[in-house]
Amino acid sequence: MAAQPQVPAWVAGGPMLPTAGPLHEGPGWAVEIKWDGMRALVVAGSEGVRVISRSGREVSSSFAEIRALAHVIGSRRVVLDGEIVAIGAGGQPDFVRLQNRIHRTRLTTALLRDVPVCLYLFDLLHLDGADLLTAPYLERREQLAVLGLEYGPIRVPEACTDLTRRRC
Repeated sequence: MAAQPQVPAWVAGGPMLPTAGPLHEGPGWAVEIKWDGMRALVVAGSEGVRVISRSGREVSSSFAEIRALAHVIGSRRVVLDGEIVAIGAGGQPDFVRLQNRIHRTRLTTALLRDVPVCLYLFDLLHLDGADLLTAPYLERREQLAVLGLEYGPIRVPEACTDLTRRRC
């Protein structure tokens, strides 16, 4: 069996979850789109890619497409926060469709074809041994964009930072 990237201890609890609250406006705030998928932390390095669910369970075998991240990460080591999304027939996120992939450990060619998934990344939590959790969110987003991780099913959508217009 091939080596796997080491998962930092703080990842065991899974990704942070959003909480309801008022919309904050002004400098330093951003809004992310809710993609109607499954939140996940992704630990990636030269040893491979591991996907951790919000309950802290490893789900790498359910989402083989996310291994595409290994092609672009090279020798870097990252912990990323994102959302796994199944795309429906009309090109829209489809959570019901995604449920056909959750908890599956044996992926058939037909399942991969009929229920493709994408990983939408929106936060960089750890980079090359440095914990970034204390850095401002917008700085982490800038570093995420600079990494150039978009490849195959991996996406890095822009965050909405102009909340005064209420458009993203």
